[in-house]
Amino acid sequence: MRESQPDVYSLLAVQADLVRLHMELGQAMAKEFGAKESAYINRKIAEANQYVAGRSNPKKKIADVTQESLLAVGEEFDKEIQSAVTYESYRTLLRSLQNALDYSRTVVSFLKQTESLPPAA
Repeated sequence: MRESQPDVYSLLAVQADLVRLHMELGQAMAKEFGAKESAYINRKIAEANQYVAGRSNPKKKIADVTQESLLAVGEEFDKEIQSAVTYESYRTLLRSLQNALDYSRTVVSFLKQTESLPPAA
């Protein structure tokens, strides 16, 4: 018994869902990019504030103050790294969705061609 092929319209509906997911993921990526950049700016500001506070003590050397300011913003570093990891994960998923869209277009094109062929005897 021969199994039937999915029709082009069913695949186009799946393709439409992929396009919608692609768009929603793009919007989520934009938000995550903002969060990633915000975490970077917040860390740099906290680091600068720590540096200025350390420089108020004239007995401390610049290298010591710099090191202390970096150590004081460890939590901000972690937030920045987590935001970057999430953003990169979204980018990977976006590439996968794009590949799925490309493949679905190929399948739809193939099915349209096979539907136009006369039935085999």
